[in-house]
Amino acid sequence: AGMMRLDRAAPDVLARRSSGAGDADLVAVRLSWEPSKVFLKFAIAALLAASSSFIVVLRIFAPEQKLRLVGPLVVVLVALVAWGLLLRGKRQTSLHVLAWGSWFSVTAIALFTGGVRGPAIIAYPVIIVMIGWLIGARMALTAVVFTVATTIGFVLAETLGYLPTPQPTQPVMHGVLQVVIFILSWALINYLVRAYQKRLIELQQLVEALQESRNMLRSNND
Repeated sequence: AGMMRLDRAAPDVLARRSSGAGDADLVAVRLSWEPSKVFLKFAIAALLAASSSFIVVLRIFAPEQKLRLVGPLVVVLVALVAWGLLLRGKRQTSLHVLAWGSWFSVTAIALFTGGVRGPAIIAYPVIIVMIGWLIGARMALTAVVFTVATTIGFVLAETLGYLPTPQPTQPVMHGVLQVVIFILSWALINYLVRAYQKRLIELQQLVEALQESRNMLRSNND
């Protein structure tokens, strides 16, 4: 899960070259995935800021809607747990808590704010992309299946009249949520582009190291 990198690929290749390893060993490079700590910190901070802002806006513009405080408070709890795990060095666990905690929080909020008509639905695509890139494609597919099933459930529940009657959402509440989604989308895209560019650079360095090792092997054989 996370940004793909090469673990000191070029030095390893050159070391194998000097020990007389064959071409098959030269191309045996260990690849690993590692979630960006900076991105996780940014995502956690964004969730905390967004939830806190939503709570303040809710208290100012709709103080009577106390039940709606539960959603952002749960998001705050998820963010704090993920932050604590990250500080303890449990990056993978923090990532899963952040991703799936956000998904379940959005689902719970949508349940009480209009189902498929709820403003929280807009967060699903960003969460799915984040899960796919930072955790893996299979987990993203799982999130898609859950989201589709949840959406169908919301549609059926609304059709049958089982959904709770949503309380009115002030325009400023929609605005706060959308601004947060826009910022997180930018952060995710920026992270993906940087990860891709870094990957290209690392692969180019590996190609150059392999080419150099082959040239030196040919020189030794000659």
